[in-house]
Order: sequence, then structure tokens, then C-alpha cells
Amino acid sequence: AGVYTAPVSLPLLAGFFEEHLSAATGSAGHGSVGHGGGNGNGGGGGNGNDNGKTVAGIDPGVLDSGGEAHRPAWIEAMEAFVSRYGAEFYELPLNPGHLRLERQPWTVPAEYHGVVPFYAGEELKFRALRED
Repeated sequence: AGVYTAPVSLPLLAGFFEEHLSAATGSAGHGSVGHGGGNGNGGGGGNGNDNGKTVAGIDPGVLDSGGEAHRPAWIEAMEAFVSRYGAEFYELPLNPGHLRLERQPWTVPAEYHGVVPFYAGEELKFRALRED
């Protein structure tokens, strides 16, 4: 409460899921990943009911032993966490909107629409891009 997370919550979650689940499963993902709009209060900064549906891009650089492209487990886990669990729990329809997370370092601005955001001045390894 009181921490403005809207511009950084999904990029932070992507980094967290990748770091913790890739280490646990021994896998890693690269490139860009699509994610839905999210559920609940967006890590403290959202407005509830922004339920999302994911249409995720498959990183062609992530191949299994048979040479087939696949999505790392951390992407599946994050998609469920931000896009499905809340909507399913509250029996709400999934939002058809999309958001793409791209692996591209960026520095969180010191101020965002007159408010100091969470992680201001810090570099994150994912960037959120809205897809219309």
C-alpha cells in the first residue's frame, strides 16, 4: 500500500519468476514473452479486475532436445499467476487484451506521472509493451 508499482510490476515479476523458477528447473528463457493484463491489484498498483489472457510468443532460441521450440516453465507459471488464477477464482472472464514483456534492460524513471515509482532509478531486465 502506498507504493506505486504500475509501470514496474510485470517486469519485476518476470525477472523474479525467471530467476527463481529457472534455477529450480535448470532452464532459462530468452527473447520476448507475451503476457495478459493481470488480475487483482497488480502487485499493489493496479485497479483490480484487469484480468488477462496470454498469447505468448515462443522464443525460437529455446529448443528442447528434439529441436522443438518450447516455453520455459517460468513463463507458464507467471502467465497463470498474473492472467488466470484471479479470474478463475472470482469466476470472471479472461481479458482479451495483451501485453508483451520484452527482454530489454531499461531504467525505471525517477518520476512517473508525478509519482515516484517502485524501483525508481533501478535497471530492470524486462520491459512491458502494450499490444492493442
